[in-house]
Amino acid sequence: MRKFVPIALGAALAVSGCMPTGGIGTLFGRGDDAPPVVQAGPETPRPEARPEGVPGAPLSVLSDAAVPQAAAPVAGALLGREQATLGAPTDPGLWLMTQHVTAPIPGRVVVPATGQAALMELRPSGGTGGRLSLAAMQALGLPLTALAEVEVYAGG
Repeated sequence: MRKFVPIALGAALAVSGCMPTGGIGTLFGRGDDAPPVVQAGPETPRPEARPEGVPGAPLSVLSDAAVPQAAAPVAGALLGREQATLGAPTDPGLWLMTQHVTAPIPGRVVVPATGQAALMELRPSGGTGGRLSLAAMQALGLPLTALAEVEVYAGG
């Protein structure tokens, strides 16, 4: 192992003598010819924004008040259909976790195969399939092991 230390040290010194400027420090990014770091300040020139609607124009930043909000679903409107299974049995209440809502709202769930319906809370599922509470499965007359197609309606 002692034979390798002088060889490695000699190789580093040889490389440093071949560097055009700054020696071995430049090899590792510590040379004196590195450009200075400039912090942007209020006087720093900025590119002008292009008018909106122009191809290639930058996206404008809107305040929260200017961003259009999603309209609340119309009561009785069909939000969609999905396959639903049993959700967390320890979470009480009548609810359906569904991909068709982004915030909890009251709704109605119908099983088209049987015509059974129940009013319940519709909760967002984050894009996964539908999950019904234990009480909702019982109210809809579904077996706890069922994978049932349901229709989801806003409001009652």
